[in-house]
Amino acid sequence: MFVRSNIDNRFIGEHSINTKGSHMGRIWVVASIVSLLIIIIPVASSWEISDRVTGPIAPEDEDGTFSIIVLPDTQYMTKYYPWMYLNVTEWIRDNQEELDIRFVLHEGDITNNNDRPQWSNASKAMYALNDTVPYTLNTGNHDIGPGGNAADRTTYLNEYFPSGPIENWTSWGGAFEKGKQENTYHLFSGGGRDWLVLAIEFAPRDAVIEWANSVVSDHPDHLVLVVTHNYLVGDVHNPVVGYYNVQYDPDGAASGEDIWNDLVRKHRNILGVFCGHITIEEGYLLSYGDNGNPVHQMLANFQQNPMGGSGFLRIVTFNMDDQVMDVKTYSPYLNEFNETAPHNFTIDLNTFEYVNDPPTVLNGDMDLIMFEDQGTAYLDLDGNQRPGTGIFYDPNVEDGDELDFHVFNGTD
Repeated sequence: MFVRSNIDNRFIGEHSINTKGSHMGRIWVVASIVSLLIIIIPVASSWEISDRVTGPIAPEDEDGTFSIIVLPDTQYMTKYYPWMYLNVTEWIRDNQEELDIRFVLHEGDITNNNDRPQWSNASKAMYALNDTVPYTLNTGNHDIGPGGNAADRTTYLNEYFPSGPIENWTSWGGAFEKGKQENTYHLFSGGGRDWLVLAIEFAPRDAVIEWANSVVSDHPDHLVLVVTHNYLVGDVHNPVVGYYNVQYDPDGAASGEDIWNDLVRKHRNILGVFCGHITIEEGYLLSYGDNGNPVHQMLANFQQNPMGGSGFLRIVTFNMDDQVMDVKTYSPYLNEFNETAPHNFTIDLNTFEYVNDPPTVLNGDMDLIMFEDQGTAYLDLDGNQRPGTGIFYDPNVEDGDELDFHVFNGTD
């Protein structure tokens, strides 16, 4: 089914690595030696940033199904196993057509120590996607401050991923600060719908949240996917930034809970949020926004697994005809899926909630019950009014009756 990428010899010379599970002991030894050598050996001069960042090709939309890839914290792969990071992105490139991959989201902590060698490794890996599929990067706590200590917001991100070429991509929407990639948005089409990817920095500043709100408001016909580093702890919104000096930024430093309250919950077209940071591997939270819209929020971070995560990523497939989102966790390096429930699940996108007080019947004589306070006439993802929202039919009620309205689960 999938095209399997080979381990890249630009990093490891003439040696090859057997990726079969029965030889994992040998892999550990060889990989450890190789990783130590990588730290010492200079980067090949043939990898020039200006030559490698070019505009991805936008595929034609032929059906209602497409995929995005979510890259969890790559910090240890970038530092110790850069050949594995490249193997992962080459697999994405080689399987773009098979999976109809429209976008790649990086959840932050691209590097471990915010230093030039690691940013160089990260750029080599991500540049494998050029001319194939667009991607977005946002800073994690390890991507900012001296040595990745998040004492301030200094980063080498924009030196190794310059904005000039990226702004020529067909997906490019804009940035909070011109010439910087910490806070950006991209646009693409998939499944017959228009989408917006909004990437925001670690502990976003107040002005960034304000900018993000305006971006989403300016694109009411787009379904929005938000990616940021610190947002969930398991299945709850993270109420803290953490023990980093950036939390004292006079310009603000939002926690995950702040991002939910000040941005995500306000917009009916935000469909999902993707995050990493917390080392408990996974989390999922379904919350309802102020307009009754469901927001599917997912945490994925595999950095504590062997070899910095063993190359595991998330394949998120949207079937807009059936209005479901299928989530799978896969490692191109191991060529295996994590089949356990927290890493392999399907989400129904058609779940809405009535958020106002129970409505009052105004016109029972006509068997047409109008809500006294209709609030939002909720629509499904295809723009059709959902049954039981705004207008409700029932011949067995009288004027003045109150309806016991509850969460609409798509079948009521």
